[in-house]
Order: sequence, then structure tokens, then C-alpha cells
Amino acid sequence: MNKMPRCGRLLILVGVVPLFFIWLTTSTRAQSNAPAYREDQILIQPKAGIGRIVLDNFHRAQKSAVLRTFERMGRLQVLSVPKGETVAGLIAKYQKSGLVEFAEPDYLYHADATLPDDPKFVDGTLWGLYNYGQSNGVAHADIDATEGWDVLTSASNIVVAVLDSGIWATHEDLAANMWVSPYDGGNGFNGFTGTNNSTDDYGHGTIIAGCWVPWATMARVSPAWRGGCR
Repeated sequence: MNKMPRCGRLLILVGVVPLFFIWLTTSTRAQSNAPAYREDQILIQPKAGIGRIVLDNFHRAQKSAVLRTFERMGRLQVLSVPKGETVAGLIAKYQKSGLVEFAEPDYLYHADATLPDDPKFVDGTLWGLYNYGQSNGVAHADIDATEGWDVLTSASNIVVAVLDSGIWATHEDLAANMWVSPYDGGNGFNGFTGTNNSTDDYGHGTIIAGCWVPWATMARVSPAWRGGCR
């Protein structure tokens, strides 16, 4: 499984607060698993001559709210899908009403979007990377990671230093990309023990390593990443 853009080589330097360097590379694969359309809204265009009151009454009967109206686009409206209703069901009601030129899903389009197959990305959990409004969130309230990956998906020449508790070198997203010291074969330095044992006995360092996984790529593409992890 390709998963999210992964860390490259990691040099774990464990000091008073453990420090590790992350050499980041990214590897993504285009996916078609993302939703094809918004599940919480639809688009309609009222027929010419249909009065606002008539249309508003129909909206109210369907318990659908007008989220936005584009007057210069033939009064195109974005409507909410009420609780317990489906996109297909609501569209069918508007199509049968005789009030609209068309009713259709609010499709999601991506310009050559590079999408990973990490399960948490696919199911929408990682909304900070790509937010299409899942879990009632605000669409596009994210860091535009997919657009960034379209520009650059490799940062193999970058080393990032992070101070933390070490790392689980066997983690599935990190194991294949660990930095290995040419001097002693370790992955870093433990300032507490004076050894190269950089094992994470707390867990936080591994979490932060995963959080910084796409940083080197995104920092070169999107200023939004300069604030660090979300």
C-alpha cells in the first residue's frame, strides 16, 4: 500500500529533549476513491419565470436551505441536503417539481490531483490535507496538499531536524525510509544514554515524525505548511 507521502531518512538525535532529523521523500498514487460529489449539498437552476416565493416555499417543504445563489449564473443555487435525505432523493424531487432547469450533484473536480491511498486520507479523516466538506466541515479549509503534490512529490534532498522523544523505526510509514548512520548503523543519537538507541518509549516523537512527513515537499510549495503540524 502506497499510503501517504512518507518520511525519507530519519536521523533520531535524542538529547535533553530527543532530537531527530527527517529526510523526507514522498510517494503518491492517483486514486479514484475520493467522493465524486458533495454529499451534503446539490445544485439547481430555477426555470425562467419561477418566482422566488414559489421556489422558497418548495425549498422549505423539502427542509432544504439555500446556501448560496449565483444571480449572474441564471440564479444557480446551492442547496443543503437535509438530514435523512440523500443527494439522489433530493435531486429527484426537484426534477419532478417542474420548477428547475436542472438539479444535479455538486461534483468534485480535480486538476490532475495527486491523491495517496492512505486509508485515513481516503476516508476523509485527514481533513487538514484535503477538505471537501466531510463531517460537516468547511470545504477547502485545508492546506491544499493535493495541489502541492501536483507540483512536487519528492523532497529527497531535504533533511529536517525535529526535537522529540525518538521514533518507532518499525512503523509501517517510516521503516523503509529511516536514515542510517554511516558510522555506527544507528538511526540517531540518544543524549540521555550516550548511545545510538533512538527508540521512542513515549510515542510523541513518532506521532510528530508522521505529522512532518509531507513537510519538506509542502514547505517548498505552500506557505501554509510553515506553521508546522496541525
